[in-house]
Amino acid sequence: MGQGLTKRIKRKRSLISQQRSIESDTDSNSNISTKIVLQENERTSIYFTYLRGLFNSDFSAPIEDVLILNGKIMETACGSGSWLIDMALRYPNSEFIGLDLNPSPLPTNLPKNTSFIKGNLQSIPYEDEEFDFLKTGELQVDFTEVEYKHAIDEMIRVTKRGGWVEINEPDIYPLRHAPNYAKIVESFYGLLALRGISVMTDKLQYMLYSTNSLQDIQFDCKIINVGPQGGELGNQCAEVYTIYFKDLYGQELADHLGLTYDEYLQTLWKNAEEEMNNSCIEIRYYRFWGQKR
Repeated sequence: MGQGLTKRIKRKRSLISQQRSIESDTDSNSNISTKIVLQENERTSIYFTYLRGLFNSDFSAPIEDVLILNGKIMETACGSGSWLIDMALRYPNSEFIGLDLNPSPLPTNLPKNTSFIKGNLQSIPYEDEEFDFLKTGELQVDFTEVEYKHAIDEMIRVTKRGGWVEINEPDIYPLRHAPNYAKIVESFYGLLALRGISVMTDKLQYMLYSTNSLQDIQFDCKIINVGPQGGELGNQCAEVYTIYFKDLYGQELADHLGLTYDEYLQTLWKNAEEEMNNSCIEIRYYRFWGQKR
């Protein structure tokens, strides 16, 4: 998701650029950029926690032995870095590197075996076969299909032979009847389509096979109830999508639907929140992993 954060900041800036003078624009853009970064960091931190609970693990690839000894691990589009920092504390003999277009402010007590770099997943700034494990996720909302395929190729390129690549992606369209939430998701997909992006969770396994560079490709799918119906994990999931569809993308969704932001909040979003709280909104999460030949 980190790859798309810079794009979202630019889009938010464009929304206000027509309404402010050049002088006030500079301060306002800076404040908006900071707010978006903080919201995205909060979202990715919660996301890391409930993804761990949903899959009952931080990873599914069989890399435990490598982590205990001296592995070299990269998380791309790492966001707040919560996963990396937690893993670095648990596996002090391994090295953990986070890659993001817009790296988050780092905590002062960052583990010594952790580092973060600014970089693009379309061109990972490392030599071939450097890492034992590459982890990423939520790329489908930022990349076209061609870009996604290239990102996979880049991850495989920097992974050692015998190393593993793992990708987490959600399918957020509701499995059960939830018309307001479904309309928000459909509108979000419409926004993506305007940028040439289509959600392709159903294509991801084929894309991994088609590289011919991975073997032992596996996947796991979990269904989660969004909101109180899903217990603590469901509440965390609802919080993530509240930040996503209310704060990060709310204005764009309102514009796309021909509504003001307040109208969007008081009608469609309010009704979607009620569905989260009182209905059984089910969505799916996928985890794919494969070993480099």
